[in-house]
Amino acid sequence: MIELDPDPIELCYEKAIRITRYLVYLIWAACFIINGINIWYYFSELQKMRDCWSCLYKIYKFVGLGLAVSLLPILFLAIPFVLLNAVRQLRIHVMILFLAAWLEMLLDLVQSQQYPAISDVVRIWQSGLSLKYFEETYQCCGVLGPKDYIVFQKPIPEWCYLNYKLVPEGLYKIGCSTVKMMPARSYYNELIYSVVQFALVLSIVTYWKLLLRIEHHRASILDRNRG
Repeated sequence: MIELDPDPIELCYEKAIRITRYLVYLIWAACFIINGINIWYYFSELQKMRDCWSCLYKIYKFVGLGLAVSLLPILFLAIPFVLLNAVRQLRIHVMILFLAAWLEMLLDLVQSQQYPAISDVVRIWQSGLSLKYFEETYQCCGVLGPKDYIVFQKPIPEWCYLNYKLVPEGLYKIGCSTVKMMPARSYYNELIYSVVQFALVLSIVTYWKLLLRIEHHRASILDRNRG
């Protein structure tokens, strides 16, 4: 029986596939860890903002949490598809993953900007609700200042004072409508996760392309042998 020499092109493809597979695993692990950190971050931020009634920034956090949670099953599916060399499923999966990464990057861009609090502060004040979140977080008092409470015959809350000490010199003088809500994380931190996500998309696309090429190469050899 004549032993055929291994096809060097196929061996090259197989080596590239193995290397790319390990690269997918590595980036996937980084994505999974960062996504878990994101879920914890959004949840903790929403806990801090529970007194911020219908704030726009709070809505962004809810959307971010929803995206991060929905990304979990998408990430989980990547591993079995890669293990099984599921070409068709990988093509669909990578498109969904790219869309999720793109949406998250846009949301991160929005959340990394300073957000004027005036519309939320005025709406909360007009609704008769507490400005505690803003007054505690940004060391402000009332809409335009502490005199708002005096004009509307309301007691000045203790959180309008530094360290809750009810002394005149500790009273916050600025109004909450003048403050800007600062992002908890810089855009560079947000950008890191987007880069890792897109790196995962690129590695899966590369893996999928290599699978297609080795299939095409094997099919061409089979056709040549038949001929």
